[in-house]
Amino acid sequence: MGKLIITYLIFQTIYVVLNTLTSIFKVKSGKMIASLSSAICYAFYVYVLIFTMADFPDYIKAGLTAITNFVGVYVSMYILEKFKKDKLWQIVATVKANDIGLTFSLDSVLIENDIAFTCIPTSKPNEYIYNIYSKSQKDSKIIKNLLEIHSAKYVINEQGAKL
Repeated sequence: MGKLIITYLIFQTIYVVLNTLTSIFKVKSGKMIASLSSAICYAFYVYVLIFTMADFPDYIKAGLTAITNFVGVYVSMYILEKFKKDKLWQIVATVKANDIGLTFSLDSVLIENDIAFTCIPTSKPNEYIYNIYSKSQKDSKIIKNLLEIHSAKYVINEQGAKL
């Protein structure tokens, strides 16, 4: 029975990873990738069904299913994150500066990290609009930390349009 449970655990985890990736491909990929992924996922599901009907207690099946879903989705998302291409992101932030030192520190960190930006004063005193351009995940982490430090409100736009 131990070997059966281990096999179920492995098959169920693989199925959850495939199913999670298929869901993402349906939204973010073309028809061919989504269709192929779905076909592979559900063909593999036949094996999972065979093990689901195996002779071991339902409470073990339920527990293993919960564990494999947690692990499988986590692993899928981790893999996708590692393969995610860097894109150009535009962050538009409103920064209130009670003293000029706040905006100067923001500017200097952006310049120091070679992150492109523009700063435009608004009609309100000591309030600025920053257009910040992130080319990588590393840049995005720096920008996020800066905006949190300055309690900035911001919106993010993905620059994916092609000419």
